[in-house]
Amino acid sequence: MHCLSFNQHRLSVFTASMCVVAGLSLSQYSVAAEPVVAKKVYVQALEKASSIGSALITATFEQKEWEQQRLKAPASMEIELEEERVILRDDGYKGDAKRGDGIYSAVVMFDFDALMNQYETLYYRARKTGDATVINHFNGRELVRKEKIDILGLAKNLQAGLAVPLLPLPGNVIVNPSASLVIRDASVVEDPNRTFDSCTGVGNPNGVWTFKHLMTEMANTPKTGISVEDFTRLWLTHWENSQTINGFTVPERLNIQNLIINPWQAASGGAGMPLNMDLAPLKLLSIVNRVDLRDNSLYGGSSAGEGRFVFAVQRPDCSQMQFTIIFEYGIEKNSCFATKAWGQQWANLDNFVIGSPAYNAALETITESFVAADAAPHKPNGSALNQLRTNEIELVIGQPGPNNNWELREFVISNSGWNNHLLAQDTVKLTPDLSLNNTPLLGNFINSPVTPFPLSYPTIVNPFTGGRADTPFFMFWNAPGIVSNQDRHEFSLNTCNGCHAGETNTVFTHIKPGAIPAALSGFMTGINVADPVDGTVRHFNDIQRRKDDLEALVNNSCLIQLPHLPLLGVH
Repeated sequence: MHCLSFNQHRLSVFTASMCVVAGLSLSQYSVAAEPVVAKKVYVQALEKASSIGSALITATFEQKEWEQQRLKAPASMEIELEEERVILRDDGYKGDAKRGDGIYSAVVMFDFDALMNQYETLYYRARKTGDATVINHFNGRELVRKEKIDILGLAKNLQAGLAVPLLPLPGNVIVNPSASLVIRDASVVEDPNRTFDSCTGVGNPNGVWTFKHLMTEMANTPKTGISVEDFTRLWLTHWENSQTINGFTVPERLNIQNLIINPWQAASGGAGMPLNMDLAPLKLLSIVNRVDLRDNSLYGGSSAGEGRFVFAVQRPDCSQMQFTIIFEYGIEKNSCFATKAWGQQWANLDNFVIGSPAYNAALETITESFVAADAAPHKPNGSALNQLRTNEIELVIGQPGPNNNWELREFVISNSGWNNHLLAQDTVKLTPDLSLNNTPLLGNFINSPVTPFPLSYPTIVNPFTGGRADTPFFMFWNAPGIVSNQDRHEFSLNTCNGCHAGETNTVFTHIKPGAIPAALSGFMTGINVADPVDGTVRHFNDIQRRKDDLEALVNNSCLIQLPHLPLLGVH
């Protein structure tokens, strides 16, 4: 039987009811597969343009990709291109050369002048700098090779009417990561009109980039009837008591009382008084654009990634704890055209001096579009929040016992039950409970031929997903009997604790508390890491990957998104 479904030309989440994989019964296991996307895309001017189109596009899909997903390649597929729907055909009709050869074709309108202008920009830029145009090729988040592009050759072929490959080229828009991707500048994160430091009293306690504002909009009291003070205090109780998440015990971490709750409660007037949100011991570290986490909207995806805020918890002496809180908001866009416009908003920030009044006002417009109450009316509380994550070791420093590791937790807004409308602790996505490390069960799962990147793990028989990412120093995931160490690595890298520890040579935080501006991990800025099992050296540079991705999105036709494979791991 087929264990995957294909709906409207994109893979969907499925439930396997009778499939058996590597000795594991997948009864009632929910798994998701990678989408099948084009590998190469070419464009060629038609000899005579018409009202139907000016160009023939061809997109190559590899048969083995369909076979791996246990799917039959469709004769045609409909994609969302710019603001129109286009039929890609592999049926030998309407511009398609040969039926069933895996090369899909369509006649479309195409702006050849814009492409030639892009070539000219890159050609003269290369002559001026002496550096060739280079495309960085990433496999997931690993930089695997660099490719020099013959811009002059492409331009000549385009002028000659030949088919040219559509490549993720840079262009007139050059992304400054510090202004458009990971924003950490003091003039932003300490903007006195938009942020507040409860320790020093500097700033605006009602600012739009304060912890108070984010929690207030999320609580959405007019809709839920729950005050932001209660919403916040009930969230903090998760560390005061042991939790059972997906059948696994998440132990209490009682330092939450001495380090955070009790001082905050005392400053708010004492026991029994509502928490004074003006005095929240949180300091903004960064505002982050994660458009790189988007779906491929050409095949029907509606996510344009996330917008994020990263805070550090502060001590009464104003120093920052090893404790960060990350608000991760979903951005919904239903077309490549809309997603490009969203990316362009972030890229346009570089038109201003970072931290200037104009820059901060433009950034506020962006952030309020996803932070404000009712930004996502169909989601719990009307909040666009996807999840709130915490990374910390502070709550166990000096405490005896076996659970004194770095720990990541994940919270979502509940839409049912006793904690309806409240932040409820959830499983940490794609991260098994630590008890499954080095077990045959995990090895069999990694060896599974169905997919190495399930979006959700088994939950009925042999639960996998943990209630926390318990992270011993430089831990990584491994198991006996693993056939491919590359599969092991990719599985481990796509977990919370593998990515924040041994697979990337990181001491748990990628945006690090302790100073303004916050430091970044080597994984973010560029680092070579030896595989913890076989010593293979891999290069990571996630800021470069995100920069390349945003430049490719805003500088090119939406057709360039045909080969875009969404990242399916934890990020």
